Amino acid sequence: MMPAIHPPGGLSRHAMFTTEWCVCNSLKTLLIQSPEGRWLLRAAQFHKLLYQAVNTVWPLILIPLFLLLSASPLLAIQLTAEEQVFLRQKHKIFFVSQTNYPPFEFYDENAQHEGIMIDVVRWMAVEMGFQPVFRDMTFQHAQEAVLSGEVDVLTSLFYSERRKERFAFTEVLFDVPASIFVRAERTDIKDVQDLNGKVIAIQRGDYAKEFLDTNGIPYQMLPTESFEQATDAVVSGQADAVIGDEQIVFYHIYKNRLTQEIKRVGTPLYIGKNCMASRLGNDLLIGILNKGIAEARSTGILEKINEKWLGKGLGHSKSFFEGH
Repeated sequence: MMPAIHPPGGLSRHAMFTTEWCVCNSLKTLLIQSPEGRWLLRAAQFHKLLYQAVNTVWPLILIPLFLLLSASPLLAIQLTAEEQVFLRQKHKIFFVSQTNYPPFEFYDENAQHEGIMIDVVRWMAVEMGFQPVFRDMTFQHAQEAVLSGEVDVLTSLFYSERRKERFAFTEVLFDVPASIFVRAERTDIKDVQDLNGKVIAIQRGDYAKEFLDTNGIPYQMLPTESFEQATDAVVSGQADAVIGDEQIVFYHIYKNRLTQEIKRVGTPLYIGKNCMASRLGNDLLIGILNKGIAEARSTGILEKINEKWLGKGLGHSKSFFEGH
């Protein structure tokens, strides 16, 4: 809620009304309200009104006001006229994420969408003035929802040449290593060649299947709805191994105290290039998201969000894994 504005003493009732009306109408063009209720400044209107204030009879009223509001973030991301019209007309952008893909995206104990990618989207929404609407699904269903046009953007999808034929990708946000995990007592599986003929638990829609098929590894697939289920299948003996995104599998292992039950073997099979994705032809939206990603990277926002969830090292607060 905006603070009350009191004109200086000595003004007549008419002058006070006129001043208040002018200031309020100036604020209507100057401010927008973010999806989370924060008041933000429009950079272009801010500079224009500041110039006008200096050259009018109101400097004692408007300049302190601008100085007060300057503590709010400016909309620094430069969008083209076409991009601005697109966001105004669309207003809401629908994002779909995986229900259980921590720390990148998940439902917390309060049934709220949380995670690294969710934080990135929320930051971009504030900076560019759109309203994000979050939905969650299994990974396979999330991909289908984007391709059908049911939602606009999938918050996490590894880039690949094969997927590029179906999806439009943003720039890469984070690298995610994927490794083999087996029961702790097993010594027969050390690298990808040892998966020959084995039962591999794979999350439906995950890149691991494409990787194995491309490399000509014969295997029997045990499909699961999440990395959590895939990991549990290895622990219970239903599968010989899981190829899993390390941050997600390690989270499940530490959270459920499975460190004596399962282990990682070998070096990462591949480094997933985690992007956001939309359906083909949605180039305008992808361009807008890329501008947000570039701004988040150049200003250190991506690094700060990553540190919030994964930690930085010695001398810093608890990481996501340590806290769980």
